[in-house]
Formats: sequence, C-alpha cells, structure tokens
Amino acid sequence: MIETYAKELIRVIADLGELAEDFIEQMADDFLDALKDDRKIFVCGNGGSFAQAQHFAAEFMVRPSSDAIYWSPKSVIALGSNPSFLTACSNDFNYSQIFERELQILGKRGDFLLILSTSGNSHNLERVCRLAKVRGIKTFALLGQVKDVNGGKLTNLSDVSLVVLSSNVARIQEAHLFILHCICQIIMRKLKK
Repeated sequence: MIETYAKELIRVIADLGELAEDFIEQMADDFLDALKDDRKIFVCGNGGSFAQAQHFAAEFMVRPSSDAIYWSPKSVIALGSNPSFLTACSNDFNYSQIFERELQILGKRGDFLLILSTSGNSHNLERVCRLAKVRGIKTFALLGQVKDVNGGKLTNLSDVSLVVLSSNVARIQEAHLFILHCICQIIMRKLKK
C-alpha cells in the first residue's frame, strides 16, 4: 500500500515538469525581492491547506532548515492564524470574509499573496484574491484538479497559478508541500550568496 501511494506521489510531482520549475523560480525570485525590501508575503488556504500555509510561514519566521544559523525572521504571514480574529470575523460578518478582511488591514501595494487550494473554488479565497488585485498585491496560487475542475476559479483570478494534475486531495497537498519546501530552499540558498 505505501509503495502504491509513493509511486502515485512521484508520478504527480514528475508530471508537474517544467511548469513547476518556472512557477517555483518565479515565486522564489519575487518572494526573495519582497523579503529584501521588507515587503510582506501572505499565505492562506482552508483545512489542510491552512495547515500548510502556517507551516510555510513558520519556515520563514524561524528558519527553513537547521543549518540556517544566520537566518533572521522574515515577514511571511499565514492569514487566519489569529483565532480571536477568525471567530469574531466569522461571527460578526461572514466566513467568506476572513482572509479578505485581514489582508485589507495588513496588506500593502507590492506585497505578495500565496493561495493554497485543492479545488480553487473556495469563496473566501476568491474574495481575498480579488482584493489583492485591487490593492496591487501580486497573487500566486497552488491548486489541484479536484472533481475534474482544473484549478477552479482561482486559475484565472490569480496572477500566476500552478495546477497539480491529480484529483486525490492528499497527493495534491503533498505536491504543494514539496513545492513550498523547494521555494524555501531556493530562497535560503540565494540569501547565502
């Protein structure tokens, strides 16, 4: 069973090919420029993708690997990480506004937004993506092919998107995590130079 899952994951990652390389390089370069200029990177998602957003932010706020002794904290923020804000906004307004409202407060022109979604059709992610565009915040989206929808609405809403060609939510999220770790490693390597 494990061997079957591993082969499936390897196939999914291999199928990303050059598209993933271009996406990863562009995102790493843009994020690196933002971090050098003290601009912020916001990241968000729902469910397992939310956990990955928090993981990605933690990599930059702490350090992306144990050998990064020189690492100073970076402004990478997982939207929705404040439970008081999350529950108050959901209760007083609407759950679809949780990321949008927080970005409205914290985001500025020149910042970046990374959206993680297996379906690409979550209303709260669509809303935050639309706000980012209005605010001059460039958006990247890591998406999936759930329910035969190739990246969903976020494919066309985001500035740059990459769709993992799998309908298996677990494989999509594993591929997303692989990509996020690649980005961390590239940024760390370039900051060492």
